[in-house]
Amino acid sequence: MARERMKITRPDQTGFGKSVQTGRPKLDAINPEAIKAFKQPAAKAPEPSPPATEPPKADLPPAPETAPVQQHMADGATGKAPTPAPSSLSVKPETERKRREKPVDSGLAELVLPPRTQAGRNPVRISLRLRVLARHVPLLEELESQGFPRETVLRTAFNRMPKVNFEPRYVPQVQEVSAGNEWIWRFGPGVSPEVLSQIAAQVRDGDKAPRSALLLGQVEPGWFASLDETIERLLK
Repeated sequence: MARERMKITRPDQTGFGKSVQTGRPKLDAINPEAIKAFKQPAAKAPEPSPPATEPPKADLPPAPETAPVQQHMADGATGKAPTPAPSSLSVKPETERKRREKPVDSGLAELVLPPRTQAGRNPVRISLRLRVLARHVPLLEELESQGFPRETVLRTAFNRMPKVNFEPRYVPQVQEVSAGNEWIWRFGPGVSPEVLSQIAAQVRDGDKAPRSALLLGQVEPGWFASLDETIERLLK
């Protein structure tokens, strides 16, 4: 709802006819003497007096960091300087304090393990490829024609092969012509690092030679003998 406007019917209701009194005092007429005094030059300011002599500063006590260390006077009776009191800030090192602490008896036994020999420790797995000689290929192909897959024949020969214990000596590989890579049988024996290093030391540039070439000489004689025996037995 709109607010009704104020209706004024008489001039005296607005308050404009009344005189307004302010708190400002009335100003008198300008004094001519004051105007003359304003036009005269200003008087010179008096020169400042010389500063008084600064009193000497009193000697301040030295700072705690630079204060001279108090010298202990010798005892007149014994002629020896008294022992200085131990400083409260000196703290024993943590390691020395732990060293002097007695171990707590927990009632548990200490774990004791038997000594182990260095021989055969942490063996290295090396991948060896047992090759098939060229003279074995026709016989293996004949066995395949009779229903004996080559993988079965090679696995049987490997299982019948005597177990190899690598010795720290170098043995050259068998000097016969090899067949193709499709006739290879793979296995990964574990070899002691000490034995492998001793074998490499017996060969010129043995540290740069393939590790498999350093070991195959000890495996091939038994492998070829087992392969010959297996092929001969299956062909009967």
